[in-house]
Amino acid sequence: MSHEKQKQALVNWQAQKAYYEKELSITSHAPQKFELEKQIQICDQQIKRLTEENLVAPPKKEVTHKKGCLFLAINVVIMGVVVSITVFSITISNDPSTWLPHLKENFTRTIKVDLTVTDIETKQPISYIEVSFLSKGSRTRKRTDYNGYTSIEIPERGDIQVTLSKFGYKTKTFTINLETDKNLIISESMEKDWKKVPDVQLAPPNSSSKPDAKTDSATNISPETPRDNPEQIGELEGYKLFQHSISDNLPEQIYHFKLANTSNVSFYLDGVSSETQIFLNKANQAGVITSYMTMSSASNAKSGVIKEKLETGDYVVVVKLISRDTQYYLRLFNNTNLAEKVDYLETKKKYPNQTISSQYPEKYYHFKLANPTNVNLRLEGVNSDTQIFLNKADEAGVIRSYINMSSASKAKSGVIQEKLETGDYVVVIRFQARETNYNLTMSAQ
Repeated sequence: MSHEKQKQALVNWQAQKAYYEKELSITSHAPQKFELEKQIQICDQQIKRLTEENLVAPPKKEVTHKKGCLFLAINVVIMGVVVSITVFSITISNDPSTWLPHLKENFTRTIKVDLTVTDIETKQPISYIEVSFLSKGSRTRKRTDYNGYTSIEIPERGDIQVTLSKFGYKTKTFTINLETDKNLIISESMEKDWKKVPDVQLAPPNSSSKPDAKTDSATNISPETPRDNPEQIGELEGYKLFQHSISDNLPEQIYHFKLANTSNVSFYLDGVSSETQIFLNKANQAGVITSYMTMSSASNAKSGVIKEKLETGDYVVVVKLISRDTQYYLRLFNNTNLAEKVDYLETKKKYPNQTISSQYPEKYYHFKLANPTNVNLRLEGVNSDTQIFLNKADEAGVIRSYINMSSASKAKSGVIQEKLETGDYVVVIRFQARETNYNLTMSAQ
């Protein structure tokens, strides 16, 4: 290569590196980051080679090179006979413009879009909404967190279809196109589907804390009915387990509990032999239902699960018969109160030989940061698939929003690395299939 061509190649590689560095600074897609970092490393190697060659005087033109090609010939003399052998021919282009457009197509820029879903009437966030994103034939599914929030990486060019669905609400579908709509923070509301909302008796408006014995049974339940004689749990401070049954004679069981503080709660209904439903309702101080919130179904193949962020107040859980008599297990968790209090994460915290199972499917760890810090979370030592989640929280340890997640298995560790601001955070370890021990390490740098 001539000295002038070497200089031009150096300029081209430098321009190519600058392009990769720009793309790396704006993408958040992990595979793209990895590939861009690899290409930057290649550019650095070529820039270093060409820089060193340019420090040497231009070589004399002893061999004529064909443009764009490198020919290697080996002359071998054996027993006085000269044999000329062409070993190989490789075409090399030092002009990135010949393949840079193709690279740009492969690295389509993606942009993070935040989505929050609320109830159209109450204006309250709706948790556990299934959010389906469809773009170019591939579908991605997520769920909203306790604050009705989730996010998605969307291609800068092109349409993406979003579908919101949850039992008790009308399914909603809309389209996002970032070329025409530059809004990166989207708020959507959902309307209750009254055909699917369970038929529950509600307390009359402005009812007192005590049921009125003179109230008509059409608007309030009489004290003799099972609904007005619920299991009185009192304050749900930690974990409660109930083993009961429902039948044609007693088609539902009622559980009344109170929360002294806003909390993240989880309810699990399992151990059933036929389909059974679990309902969560807001109630007054006497345990009379005032409004329906959400529901889930259990069968002999799956648990019924409800996860919510609940404010201070009274609530009623109803377990309802669907077809045949069945026994069941009902487990109620106040995850905020049960969380491991890590306090300030300043260096490294280790939690070895921890366990999660179908009986205790989640473990919470609440930690604080006094300063902006790089945090590393590592989940390992598991014998079945297990998930680790990082969430932003308030000072009480109540989850506010989801940040990131990872999965661990026998073959690999679950790792989350994030630069976090001052404040409170909650790590959740979640059961997937089988009971497993695990080791959790949290470190701040």
